[in-house]
Amino acid sequence: MKKVLCITLLALFSSQALAISEGYRQQLQKSGCTQMTDGNGCDIHKSKAENAAAAKKAVKHKFSLGQISSEVDSVIGKRSNVADEYLFNQGWRLSGDHEYTKAGWKMRTVVDPKQDYKVVNAQIIGNE
Repeated sequence: MKKVLCITLLALFSSQALAISEGYRQQLQKSGCTQMTDGNGCDIHKSKAENAAAAKKAVKHKFSLGQISSEVDSVIGKRSNVADEYLFNQGWRLSGDHEYTKAGWKMRTVVDPKQDYKVVNAQIIGNE
């Protein structure tokens, strides 16, 4: 009885549990997708390059004008260093002197040294 139990336990624990089929695994590898991204912005029937191009295009237009203008408006009245930190935390990257980019959007801030280096104006200057 103990031998049968040992053999059964050994068979259970030594067998490999596969959650996905080999064909699906190969599709994921060829497409650059994961199980989490398959069907959620990533197509397993496309190549890695096609999925990368589609992801780049999606990121470019990921944020609406309303979302962007809300972030731009939020920095007005803040000190320049506080505004910078807020923008960096929101995903904006510095692209020039008081100019920032995020997901294809561009913005510019105007800082007044006479008003304790506060942002007195912030403008969306276009999207790429």
